[in-house]
Amino acid sequence: MSSASQNKEAAWEFIKFLATDPTAQAISSRIGVPMLVSYANSDEYLSEYYGNPAYNKLAFVEMLDHATSWQSSGLWAKINDEIINQYKMVVNGKQDVDTAIANIQAAGEKIMAE
Repeated sequence: MSSASQNKEAAWEFIKFLATDPTAQAISSRIGVPMLVSYANSDEYLSEYYGNPAYNKLAFVEMLDHATSWQSSGLWAKINDEIINQYKMVVNGKQDVDTAIANIQAAGEKIMAE
């Protein structure tokens, strides 16, 4: 949540709902593995395919313990570091989104040219 948010308490309650409420997890599970581990391991999640062919969902849940970011090496690591730094500045209210995007673009072009 942004440090400049005018409704920090409401924003925090919404974030908690998205991250911990089983109903929110059920909704988000249509597009990936839920972030709430107890829900990701539940029969409800593991047995619901929303009309799609069944597959081994547990394999995806279990592999999260071994997952790494695809931006973890080479020039992508440098670009990812810049994205993270700029994102933190926006979240902490130190710069606006447009400035962050411009900075990421410039840094990315410089890194790609190296």
